[in-house]
Amino acid sequence: MGTLRVETERTVAADPSEVFGLVSDYAEGRPRYLPPNYEGYEVEEGGRGAGTTVRYVLHAARRERPYRMQVTQPDAGLVLVEKDAGSSLTTTWTVVPAPTGSDPRSGWPASGRAPAGSAGSSSGSSRPAG
Repeated sequence: MGTLRVETERTVAADPSEVFGLVSDYAEGRPRYLPPNYEGYEVEEGGRGAGTTVRYVLHAARRERPYRMQVTQPDAGLVLVEKDAGSSLTTTWTVVPAPTGSDPRSGWPASGRAPAGSAGSSSGSSRPAG
């Protein structure tokens, strides 16, 4: 089977280290913004950044699937990688500061055009195990 890759990106009017702090806080931060199709979300180990393991059941359309995600931080940057222990699902969270000259209230450049980078983005790819 082929690889499925999904990407999403959001611009957030906040300090990148604060955004990364929320994204990497699996115990307190993450449960506050998970959509309702994540059921039984539980931190097994850790709770902040690398070394954390979380478990949940994801409901999508008429399917549901359990995941046990193990978190790593590949470098000292604002990047987290979550890998499922039972499949090839990988989710990468990358926080990128807005370009210099941005309006700090909106995260957009002073010109009013959308920034070339983003204050936060996530992407994931999945290949069914088999």
